[in-house]
Amino acid sequence: MKYRYPGISSFETTDEDIFFGRENDRRQLTNAVTVKKSLLLYARSGMGKSSLLKAALIPELLNKGYLPYYVRLGVYQETHSLPLTQTLLRRTVLKDNKEPLNTWLQKFTTHNYSLWASFKAIQAAALANGNPQQPIVLIIDQFEELFSYPPNQITEFKQQLAELLYTAIPQNYLDALEDSDFLMTSPLTSTETDAFYTPLQVKVVFSIRSDQMSLLNELTDYLPTILKEFYELKPRTEQQALEAITAPAQEKGEFYTPTFVYQEDAQKKILKALSSQKQKGIDTAQLQIVLQYIEKDIVEAKQDYDLTAEDLGDLNKVYENYYYNSLAKLPNVTEKEKARRLIEDKLIVEGRRISYDEQLCLQQVNTTTLTTLVETRLLRREPNSTDGFSYELSHDTLVKPVLDAKKLYDEEQEKLRQAEELRISKIEKAKRERQIRVLSVAFVIAILAVIGAVYFGFDAQKQKEKALEAEEEAIIARYKAEKAQKEAQKALADFYEGEVKKLEDLKSIMESDGKTKAVAQYTIQIDSLQNLIKKLK
Repeated sequence: MKYRYPGISSFETTDEDIFFGRENDRRQLTNAVTVKKSLLLYARSGMGKSSLLKAALIPELLNKGYLPYYVRLGVYQETHSLPLTQTLLRRTVLKDNKEPLNTWLQKFTTHNYSLWASFKAIQAAALANGNPQQPIVLIIDQFEELFSYPPNQITEFKQQLAELLYTAIPQNYLDALEDSDFLMTSPLTSTETDAFYTPLQVKVVFSIRSDQMSLLNELTDYLPTILKEFYELKPRTEQQALEAITAPAQEKGEFYTPTFVYQEDAQKKILKALSSQKQKGIDTAQLQIVLQYIEKDIVEAKQDYDLTAEDLGDLNKVYENYYYNSLAKLPNVTEKEKARRLIEDKLIVEGRRISYDEQLCLQQVNTTTLTTLVETRLLRREPNSTDGFSYELSHDTLVKPVLDAKKLYDEEQEKLRQAEELRISKIEKAKRERQIRVLSVAFVIAILAVIGAVYFGFDAQKQKEKALEAEEEAIIARYKAEKAQKEAQKALADFYEGEVKKLEDLKSIMESDGKTKAVAQYTIQIDSLQNLIKKLK
């Protein structure tokens, strides 16, 4: 079961039955591929290059006996990407077999797993099984992803791609065949030798956005015709768009909806909504988004199988709503916010969508969220070169609506931030006003306290001054008393000194009379008075 319109996803190879409106491009592109060694398909983003390759070119090539390999290189991620050549091989010849095919090529000691050797092994295995050789068409979609890889890997890639396209047999294999005794483990059989010299039929189709074509100048030294052989996919005309609108609705098969019809006014409304004054023609990606919206939200949901213009509603909001509707399927606000950060900040860089490794995605959201985003076709899940998966926005057409939503979200967040700042500012202002009132009251109290302190301090000062005066008076009185005492002591000492002089005169008379006993008595008295004099002084 499937829907008739893939929406943002590209048509797949199995959708050939509902891919309408590109019959001329189908025929012309197929014819160009069959006659050219390499071909460059280019167009503006959203024109449907991938759908044309998958749902038109590949089925046509299979019908003509070609063996097509469709591949995308993916955007380079430093910690998760394999070298370019390994990436291409893992997604083409080694996609189903993780190990290289075991063929007679391994008899060469110089054998390597270059692009030429790996595709030659496909031919060798087919011939060994008795199958006719199928010309190989290597289809590299979104080729601009090549230029996200390191320069040395790009150089090696273009060298190997040139060898694959333009070298019948690489020189190291020819040298080994001539000197088989040293360069081969065992000789080739006649059948293997025939296979060895059977030309390898390989063609390459590059698909790239027109605004990225200047990057191809870097490859012209090894791929000189890459900018000379090209096919431009132009926007759908209104007639082609009408076929893409009406024809799938009438197809019978395993679809989610029964057949239905668009009335003429509904057809005109769709074309008018998709027409642009800036560019001619109809954008395929935008067309499919609108048509899937009609199929899911009107035909399936409302069981309306005869559509008029009125039934379709406002088609101008379909692109905006696609992003929001996909996010709305997530379980809660937290997961929606995480998904937005993944999509808006990680999957779009400098206005371009990029691939992001699954392990890195899971650091942002959980597995259930990733699965939901893939199921809504908002994201696309692609195998990468490390046997894992990468995720990317489904189409370039969604970049603008997502960025518009991000801008609106950022503006709303800015308004909320400003409102919060205003709220906090008001709270802080009220807080400052309360503080001012409190400080004012405290200031008044402080002034009163100062006045009180001054008054009581003045009274205390007076009491202190009185105490000091009393102390000074006491000191003066004590000084006077001490002075009077000293004067009295001095007067007494002077008196005792006079008495000592008298006693010494009497002592001298007694000595001359020989009265020793009297002399001894006078001596004792004189000594006693002299001791008193010392104490008084």
